[in-house]
Amino acid sequence: HLFAGDADYAVAARMKGQGFLVKRPGNSSSPAQDFEGFCWPGPSNYPDFCDPRMRREWAKLFDFSS
Repeated sequence: HLFAGDADYAVAARMKGQGFLVKRPGNSSSPAQDFEGFCWPGPSNYPDFCDPRMRREWAKLFDFSS
């Protein structure tokens, strides 16, 4: 999970900005919204690991070759 309570948390902002978080279902009158749950230390968003684009972006966080 990614802590959603800190707008300065770069990893969360990066994933949110690219639309790579798990979404609540939308409908014709309300678009899909980022799912927010609770996990220590508070409000949390969850990366959508079913999306291959998100997995590639996540892998970049662990690429120490550059």
